[in-house]
Amino acid sequence: MNAPTDDLRDLEDSLRAALRADADAITPGDRLGEVRAAAMRQPGQTRRARWLTVLAVAAAVVLVSTLAMASLRAGKPAVDPAASAVTLSSAPAGSKTSAGAATGASEATGAALPVYYLTKDPFRDLLRLDRTFVAPGDLEPPLAADASVTERIAAALAWPEPGVHAGEGIPTPTADMTVTGVDVSSDLITIGLGGVSGNESGWDETTTSRALQQIVLTAQAVLGRGDIPVTFELADGATELWGRYAATERYHRPSTPLVEAMADPIWIDRPGYGQTVPAGSPLTVSGLTAETSGRLFWQVDDQPWQEVATGGPAPDGAFLPVAYSFAVPALPSGPHTLQVRTADERDVSSTRFVVE
Repeated sequence: MNAPTDDLRDLEDSLRAALRADADAITPGDRLGEVRAAAMRQPGQTRRARWLTVLAVAAAVVLVSTLAMASLRAGKPAVDPAASAVTLSSAPAGSKTSAGAATGASEATGAALPVYYLTKDPFRDLLRLDRTFVAPGDLEPPLAADASVTERIAAALAWPEPGVHAGEGIPTPTADMTVTGVDVSSDLITIGLGGVSGNESGWDETTTSRALQQIVLTAQAVLGRGDIPVTFELADGATELWGRYAATERYHRPSTPLVEAMADPIWIDRPGYGQTVPAGSPLTVSGLTAETSGRLFWQVDDQPWQEVATGGPAPDGAFLPVAYSFAVPALPSGPHTLQVRTADERDVSSTRFVVE
């Protein structure tokens, strides 16, 4: 599947229309308050999920996940919208970064690790695909600046800690995942995993397919060589991930339209989640969004909302079509919460960082 067919385009249009119809039924203030409350909770806490079941949306999501799995098993052109050459803690304020470059500079030692993860939609019974960048020094334990690419892939797959993102305690299929080894050749990434062979929690195929995509996208983005297929070796002699996906299969990334259809509409790439930023300097924020109008607003903690001043087309091959960036004035030392939202307040993303 090298390009979307007319049928696929029709499906994606139907999905977006269904999701927008569902969003229209949501009071903007309710969603904003829900996301803000989630952003302020500490990891490990549970929250009361708010479910909105819309049959048209559920059916469309299942179909998109089915197509995404077919795409995962099919070959793709060697472009790399997953990779990026972002430097976090070591970059001076205002330095240029790439939020979704098509070239694979992320393999360079010392660069921030691109990490894909699943985040809970506050209003729907589904997990959405999100992305952030993590500086090697912000990992626990810190990753050496000269770490090998296999060590970098293993570290990226082991982050975030369970429950940090997906609803602050809401589990995901990768919550118990352990990385037992990584091997990279010229044409294959082999990942050893534990904790993903069973499905005692009864995950549906939509959820497990997104978890598989999370793993594939992260490994390929850290390697930075394009769509190198990913295969697995599972602990205890298991042969399938979550009882569904053959470990020996070679998995490719889904097409860009399919990733966009399952993605959180706003990705905050910089600052990375949990990043430590230097005190006394402005903070550069950048990311990607599916909001084609370009109208975004940002807020730090409880300060007034401000409109994002700069934005434009995303780099060629990026998963989301619009890049944005803005500068936040120097902040006092301590933890902070950053939120970025659309003008209608129906899509809000958040991240946390520390000023020292």
